[in-house]
Amino acid sequence: MLRYYLAKIVPAYYQGGKKIKYRHKRKVASKAALHSLTDTLRLELGHFAINVINVVPGAVKSNIGKSAIASYNRMPEWKLYKPFEAVIRERAYFSQTTKSTPTEVFAKNTVATVLKNNPPAWFSFGHYSTIMAIMYHLPLSVKDFIMKKTMKC
Repeated sequence: MLRYYLAKIVPAYYQGGKKIKYRHKRKVASKAALHSLTDTLRLELGHFAINVINVVPGAVKSNIGKSAIASYNRMPEWKLYKPFEAVIRERAYFSQTTKSTPTEVFAKNTVATVLKNNPPAWFSFGHYSTIMAIMYHLPLSVKDFIMKKTMKC
């Protein structure tokens, strides 16, 4: 006999898993794999009253920029990427601007959404989240053009 439980699985990953980025191959690949796994789990576990919700934050205040720069400063010099050093440093703080969503606001909205009786399969909230959702649906050539301009490559 199979028992049914009300449960929720809520993986959270940033939107980089849906776009191609320079110098972040492993990170983007792992995020894309998590996104795919989450979709599969939602389909397989839905029959057992287990909700699986993709939580995809936009730009949310955190210490990720400081941490990224600290890690970058400990690395040996990358001669191949030396011409892009300023861009790499700038990218570390890209999501940490004055417009970034405060952590508390993001957390309250996420918890309220996840705890709904019938939560959505996808929840995205925060600065840049709408732009990233639109970019996801653009043709690859347009995405590549935008990313090259954004990353100054």
